[in-house]
Amino acid sequence: MTERVCYLFSCPRFGTCERHRGGACSTRAADYSSTLGPADEILPGECTPEQGFPFYLPDSWTRRKLFRERMGLEN
Repeated sequence: MTERVCYLFSCPRFGTCERHRGGACSTRAADYSSTLGPADEILPGECTPEQGFPFYLPDSWTRRKLFRERMGLEN
């Protein structure tokens, strides 16, 4: 089973999540890979603020920024 990916541009954490995919005019897995399908996509309502964003995985830039903020270092 492949790791799930996200094409939900309306998510407030979309740009900082390792799972986000898509850009410009291509917003579906079919536009990027023949190995991904609807079963591999995070669907609307599965990863929400009310649920605590269960699929959220901070990207490396976001992890580094959060670490520097916690340590009191300049960004």
